[in-house]
Amino acid sequence: MQLRSYRELTGDTLDAVADAVGLANASVVHRHERGISRPNATQIERYRAWSKNAITERDWHELQLERERERSLDAATQRANSAEVHPHV
Repeated sequence: MQLRSYRELTGDTLDAVADAVGLANASVVHRHERGISRPNATQIERYRAWSKNAITERDWHELQLERERERSLDAATQRANSAEVHPHV
């Protein structure tokens, strides 16, 4: 299960999760939720323990793949839009 989904299911705030897993602040949890940054092995284990095994290493891997797919689609869309604006003659 993804971190954000689990947090929303439990009703916990970003601050509460940060405190529970020993992170500096809520913005770290926010970046982990969005896949902007990936937690290290110790943090992943803390998330796993906090979530009672609902969040695992596999979830972080899937989130990273999802982010990579989104970036690829965004790049393809930008190329397509650029081709429309500057068509080759």
